[in-house]
Amino acid sequence: MPLKRSRPLTEEKFQNAVIELIAEAGLGAIGINAVAQRAGADKVLIYRYFGDLDGLWQRVADSRDWLPARDQLISEIQGLSDPAESLRRIANETVAWINRDEAVQQLMAWRKAAQNPLTEQFNDQWHQLWSQLSGALSEGLDFDQRRKWASACELLALVVEAQVRKEIIDSAYLKLLASDLELGSLSHISEDAAVEETLPTNLL
Repeated sequence: MPLKRSRPLTEEKFQNAVIELIAEAGLGAIGINAVAQRAGADKVLIYRYFGDLDGLWQRVADSRDWLPARDQLISEIQGLSDPAESLRRIANETVAWINRDEAVQQLMAWRKAAQNPLTEQFNDQWHQLWSQLSGALSEGLDFDQRRKWASACELLALVVEAQVRKEIIDSAYLKLLASDLELGSLSHISEDAAVEETLPTNLL
């Protein structure tokens, strides 16, 4: 009697295959044949279950959060009053979080070089994270301070990306970045604290 195929299990194998291939060789290694071979399943099932490779990309993109949550990073600086130290801790925790997952490291490297549903969702989460942090860090402050925090978080995103690429960043840069900044009220973080309109996506 032939074994009955489990669709959920096979779909999971395809998704895991994509993540494994990304972690090992980046997005350039992803193709229908490579994914099917890694999953140990017929490539026809990719079309049947996901429509096409983009459909599989989208399923993988929706399967998890690719970056740390805003509240997780804010918890790292509770009780601090120094903006420079706050930026340093947020940067360090974000870099550590990314470096724990080789697939996320590869997404960082490929996010501007490849266009597919996975990189699009990763970029959306990237932009949203720094927008939400800007709003949380400047909550309760005046417009000028909110604007300064938006610029600081925009630049901090670039610092984090450089650190993930193993580029050396002078620690004095964060102090310069934090000059004239005040910390907002971190004990009252609201879900609508983000100021996305102040963060240009072309720089992120």
